[in-house]
Amino acid sequence: MRLQKIWQHCFITSALYGASFDPWDSVVRGQVTERARQVVTSQLTVSKEAIVQMVARLTKDIAADPKICIEEGDISNFVWSESAGDLPERIGWTSSAARSVAQSGGLYYKTRGYTSRLQTVCRALNSRLTALLQDVAHFSYESEKGDYLSVNDKNSPSEHEKNSALEDYRTLLSFLQDASCSTFIQLVKELEELAPHHISSPTSQIMEGWDDDASGIAPSIPLTITAVVGRTCQALPNICSQMQICASASNLVNPDVARRVSLGSKIESESWTKVRLELQETGSRLFGRFLKSLTSALHTELKMYLTSELSSGGVAASIKAFPSWEMVDIEEEGEGGIVVKSSIHVPAHPTPALTQALGRLCSSVNSVAAHTITRNAQSELASSACEAVTSAYESSLLDPGQMTQTLALQFIFDLKFVQTILLPRDNKEMGARLTAMVLELEQRVDPFDLDVFAPHVSTRVKLSAHRSQVVLGAVLSRDRQITMGRLSASSSSGASRNNALPLVMPVEIPRFSNVPLPIPSSRPSIPSSISSPSLSLADTIGDKTSKQDTLKHIYVISTEEYS
Repeated sequence: MRLQKIWQHCFITSALYGASFDPWDSVVRGQVTERARQVVTSQLTVSKEAIVQMVARLTKDIAADPKICIEEGDISNFVWSESAGDLPERIGWTSSAARSVAQSGGLYYKTRGYTSRLQTVCRALNSRLTALLQDVAHFSYESEKGDYLSVNDKNSPSEHEKNSALEDYRTLLSFLQDASCSTFIQLVKELEELAPHHISSPTSQIMEGWDDDASGIAPSIPLTITAVVGRTCQALPNICSQMQICASASNLVNPDVARRVSLGSKIESESWTKVRLELQETGSRLFGRFLKSLTSALHTELKMYLTSELSSGGVAASIKAFPSWEMVDIEEEGEGGIVVKSSIHVPAHPTPALTQALGRLCSSVNSVAAHTITRNAQSELASSACEAVTSAYESSLLDPGQMTQTLALQFIFDLKFVQTILLPRDNKEMGARLTAMVLELEQRVDPFDLDVFAPHVSTRVKLSAHRSQVVLGAVLSRDRQITMGRLSASSSSGASRNNALPLVMPVEIPRFSNVPLPIPSSRPSIPSSISSPSLSLADTIGDKTSKQDTLKHIYVISTEEYS
């Protein structure tokens, strides 16, 4: 500063330059600002490349190590396990909204499906951005940091120099914001390129009976990589808090905003909203690719099963589905008004192949924490699952020559089950396709038998859908969560014969009744101190004695009655 003032008052520089020469404004200032921009750009680029390399290394570990593939592909054990660091830290009276992510405890990460490896990636980026912001903060000029003794110093900064420093700081923050947004957008694109574009889930074979297929729960390696990259895009804006500060750096010029940010408050800006939206859309797109592969495998699995069973004449499929039927007693009025009682077998459950395929789909979705998927992706999953099942049954009905009446009744049950639990209410086109297939199958059933079977099939479809809501919750449409209505009077009589648990009426537990206190016939008069004040000590003592005797009398009587 002193050298600058010497140059300003130098006669030689004034003669040569034509005016007072300021080396800082003329030479050094532009070079320092340009160098600061280069440092910001290089640090952002290095941070982006480091994060891409970490995620790429994680994808290679998933492909090479089966243990890591299982841990990242099936995070249900991580989500539902307990550890010592789950509860948040004790931070006094700080509200949950004002707490940072680091103060929320491990339960925050588990509820969102952020595994320890993803936390490591996000924290690495957060630490690098923190160091960058600390470097940029050196350009800020704060007058309150000045020395008390230098208030009247001749060498203290002038108002022009303060404004110049503030302008340089504002320019650098604006550059940091623009460079951060472009770097973050490029980071999202490079992360998306790490996920395989064409993924195919291996088709599981339909097993005999109801055995669990443990190998079909964990997703394959390409599916796991896609889910991990999508989850990384969702975790970055939530865990890496410095991304939001860098993308909104121009607001840090205001000292009040900078102080609130240092205390943990968040700042919103249009640039950060754009970056966060890009991260969320990329994560949703990758998860949509993941779910689409699962529904494609569902379609292939059902189509192979239905084609193989119908090609064998439908007898094998009827035999396999027959154990899931229930016996129903019916009464018919014969000739002469004679009531004839008989028993029929009615389908009560979906085809085992359909139940297994949907259960395997739900297991794969739940393995990546289905509650962390966006609502749009969940709705798309329900529609895609319904489309996959509908297309599989449509292709099997193209050649109905081998269709038997027993198999037709079972398929009618399956399609009505799909209508009840999978079909979104706003999808009219798919509903019309399912209705057309049901009408086509009903033509394969004897009209008299159809009149007898239809009401029982409809009732058991609702019961089966109600029982399957928990198991198939991952693919259940949100507007189909309540499928059981009020039962009619005719069906309520047979409710005791099904396996639905009845509601237990609450039992009222009586509390101890209050002990009655008898009122004595003669009440002692208690003089009022306001109306008739008494200055006699004997009267006061007599009143106190009568009060004590009355209380003792009430207590003895109440104790004897209670015993």
